[in-house]
Amino acid sequence: MKPTATQTVSADHLEVEGWSLDSSGSLRHIPAYGSLIRNLVGKQLQLKYRGSALGFLWSLLNPLSMVVVYTVVFRYIMRVPVENYALFLVAGVIHWEFFSTAVSDSTGAIIENRELIRKISFPTIILPASQVVFELIQLGLAFLAFMVIYLVLGGSLWWGHLLYPVALLIQFVFVLGISALISASTVFLRDLQHLVQIALRLMFWLTPIVYPLTSVPAGTAPFFQINPMTSYVVIYRALLYDKAWPGMFWWVSAIGFAVVSFAIGVSLFTFLSPRFAEEV
Repeated sequence: MKPTATQTVSADHLEVEGWSLDSSGSLRHIPAYGSLIRNLVGKQLQLKYRGSALGFLWSLLNPLSMVVVYTVVFRYIMRVPVENYALFLVAGVIHWEFFSTAVSDSTGAIIENRELIRKISFPTIILPASQVVFELIQLGLAFLAFMVIYLVLGGSLWWGHLLYPVALLIQFVFVLGISALISASTVFLRDLQHLVQIALRLMFWLTPIVYPLTSVPAGTAPFFQINPMTSYVVIYRALLYDKAWPGMFWWVSAIGFAVVSFAIGVSLFTFLSPRFAEEV
């Protein structure tokens, strides 16, 4: 069950569908919408961890279980020649989980908040945005755990780590755009919920997460390069595992995917949002 914020948001502050503008054209209501996002994210955190003995540690179990299984299969059974394979894997897995979970949850961001949308006029893009922010917080917790493990296993800090927030911001914009696009499209095509799950499974194996990009056949490299998540995984792995500066090609690709995703996603969302109330 998704949390709602009907009890904390008044209609007086939510008069214009899709944009935080009042009749004078100012942006003075933006703080009110910021409060709504914080409220939605806070509700999700409360619902997720309420009554849980381990709290946020449960959010680490899924990526950690993946790391354990894939480490056993690929490092010890298939003998993938990668040193310190667990760290190699975690650097990709936690950022894949941010993308895949945010995109998967975005399919219900609008249709599962139908009562809120019908009762109050507000920028509905806040709904998928709050999902992405929530998953970003989850990623932050996972990253802290990763850094602890990294240092315990003998890793050391270096200047390249300062670029990590930049890479994360670029991926955040990319994920926000994809989530906006999918959440709006799902209102009119409910089967998209199932198609997204299939696409994510396929995309996982086409992203160099459990294997290094250098291991793919030379002739197939372009197919991996057009996968947006390849750019982000390569950058994160360079910064967090290889302790090397990512190539300019990967930065340009990551930024390009983020800009295109955000532009298309937000534009489509804005175009379709006036029809949400009647469709959900």
